[in-house]
This record gives sequence, C-alpha cells and structure tokens, in this order.
Amino acid sequence: MTRWPWVERLFHLERSSALAAGSLALAGIIALDAMTGAQVTVTTLYLLPIFLVGWNCGLRWGIVFVVVSIASQDILAVMQGYPHSKLVYFLITLANRFVTYTVVLLLAWQLRIFHERERRIARIDHLTGVVNRRGLHEALDRELRRHGRSEKPLCIAYFDCDDFKSVNDRGGHAEGDRLLQAIASTLTRHVRTSDLVGRVGGDEFASGLPETRGDALATTIEKVRKALLSMCAHGGWPVTFSIGVATFAVPPASAETAIAAADEAMYRAKSAGKDQVAFSGT
Repeated sequence: MTRWPWVERLFHLERSSALAAGSLALAGIIALDAMTGAQVTVTTLYLLPIFLVGWNCGLRWGIVFVVVSIASQDILAVMQGYPHSKLVYFLITLANRFVTYTVVLLLAWQLRIFHERERRIARIDHLTGVVNRRGLHEALDRELRRHGRSEKPLCIAYFDCDDFKSVNDRGGHAEGDRLLQAIASTLTRHVRTSDLVGRVGGDEFASGLPETRGDALATTIEKVRKALLSMCAHGGWPVTFSIGVATFAVPPASAETAIAAADEAMYRAKSAGKDQVAFSGT
C-alpha cells in the first residue's frame, strides 16, 4: 500500500473514469497555459494526462490526447500573438512536442503491459499452472461482485487430497509434485471454461462454479470426483479426495468468506471418513 492511496487508484481506473480525469486535467492545464501566456512554459504538465490516459486506456486514446495537447498549445500561441516567425521554426517546435509526448505515451503503454504481465505471473502457481491463492481470491471477488448484481447463485468447491503424505513418503517430493500437477490438470479439464480453478496451498484446491446449484451441481461434483479417482488409479497414486461444497444464493461479503465455508464443509467430509462430499448452502 502506498502512502498516497489516491495516487495508486489513478493507475487502476476504469476507461471512462480515466478519460474523464484526463480530460479534466487537460482542460485545467490548457486554462493555466492561457493565463500564464508565453512568460511561463507548462509543456511538462501536458505529459501528465497523456501518461494517465495512455496507462489506463491504451495507445489509441493516448494519441488523441497527444494531438489535442499539441493543437491546444499552437492555438494558444496564435491567440496570444506569438506566432512563429518562420515556418521551419513552427515545424521544429511541432516535431519536438510530438516526439516528447509520443515517447511518454509509448512508455506509459509499455509499462502497463509489463505491469499486467508481472501481475498475472504473480498470481499463478508455478508448479501446477493454475492460479494461486491470491489469484483465486481476486477472481472470486470479481465473481462475487458480478453475482451481487445478477442475484444468481455461486458455488465454491474445496478439494483436499486424502493421504497425500503417503505419496511423498513412498515416491519422494517429485512424485508428489507430479500428483499435484495431475490434480490441477484433471480439475481444469472437467469443469467449464467459465469456472475457476486454483491451488490454495499444499494439496488443497478450490473451484468457483458460477450459476450452478441443485442436481446440476451434484452431478458436476460427482463427475469431477470420479475423474480425480480414475486419474489417481491410472497413475498408481493410492489417494482419495474429501470435497466440501458451499452454495450461496446470496453472495457472501468476500472470497475469503466463501472459501472458508467450502473449507469447513471439506473438513466435515474428512471427519466423516474421507473420500466423500459434504454440501452446505445458504
């Protein structure tokens, strides 16, 4: 967290908000430029809305702000009675501004691309290729906001690999890693593309199943459970799965709350003898 949260928020604006903020800032800078005249240069200030829009809205909108900024400065120069004495001077000034503004725009655009790439990498579990706990929580929080608006049910399934330690004890950690990779791959293949799959730690995985409940939910969970058991039998891994499933007719306050409810149901399944599914619903 930065010491100035409002600065951080400027780099995570929706496109409409960024365009509004950039336009307001540009209008203020143009007004300041008009008041100060040729006595004070405010060229550097024009870089601020260009960077802001380039970061949040992309290259095309950034170019629009570059063009508007250059045009505004030239129009003000003519209105204030300071036209260029020679055409070549005008062209040099124009080119200088264009290159400066465009370089800043390209810098903002590339930095945003690098930022998003690193952000995605930081949310991926490198062993299994699915999202990690942080990535899953953020994705589920987005789903919860969406479901809060649509008032549709949301299901969270929590998978715990029973007796996973025995795999490590018998085959070493490399064998355990192969099992975890196989679990992630099986879960990903047997849920819908719209569903979420993440590793929440150790041998535990969770999946978000939007707009699923009732018989369809039970059928989906049983299909996934059988696929996991078949995969383990084929790989020679003597493990089973305790699965907890939490369904929410009304979205909970946070992903943490949703996952905790599914985790609690999973522990009920494990306490009842493992290799089974426990459901809870609100």
